[in-house]
Amino acid sequence: MAKERHTVAFVFGAALGGAIGAVYGLMNAPRPGADTRADLTERWHDVEERTAQEIANVESEVRDRISPGRSPQFDFNATSGDPPRV
Repeated sequence: MAKERHTVAFVFGAALGGAIGAVYGLMNAPRPGADTRADLTERWHDVEERTAQEIANVESEVRDRISPGRSPQFDFNATSGDPPRV
């Protein structure tokens, strides 16, 4: 549990640091604003496409793992005195 909190804190800190760095970089960019915005728009579309693809991959993997043909890990219909089947 504690390790999970450290991981979440690390990811949050990395994301926050990345956002602060991005804002700082944009504020000190040597290129004109229009060029920077066009570049950011193009990069954003690339990120959108990659994210959509990853979501589709994860969704497919989850569907495969919980497909109806698989047997359940636990028998929830067992009586309270019986140990769960694994």
